Amino acid sequence: MRASGTCCMTTRGFTMGFVPNTTLDEVVRALAKALAGVTSARDAWVSTDDEGFDLWLLIEPLDLDDERPLYTLIDPLEQRFPTTGFTLHILNPRTFATLVPASIVPAQAHHLGSRAAR
Repeated sequence: MRASGTCCMTTRGFTMGFVPNTTLDEVVRALAKALAGVTSARDAWVSTDDEGFDLWLLIEPLDLDDERPLYTLIDPLEQRFPTTGFTLHILNPRTFATLVPASIVPAQAHHLGSRAAR
């Protein structure tokens, strides 16, 4: 758990270095494709930092057992961009007293909008 209360998973259990030749647009498209058919996804954002890309996924309220498989959403991104680090933050209303994504997701994050909601 991070201080913000979001659940996260870092690529292969460690943080990989950021490779600038992977563009934000490429990651946004790959994430949108990975989210296709994920009915629990409500919204998504992508932000960057010194360690790679942070993927923020707002989901419908799910039990933690049902949430856990969502972490495999980064698998196709890791396969496509093997030298780039990814961290998935799942925003599950069941794990927050009050969930306000705007107070958690960085302001500069790219919003996927309707491409995330299925």
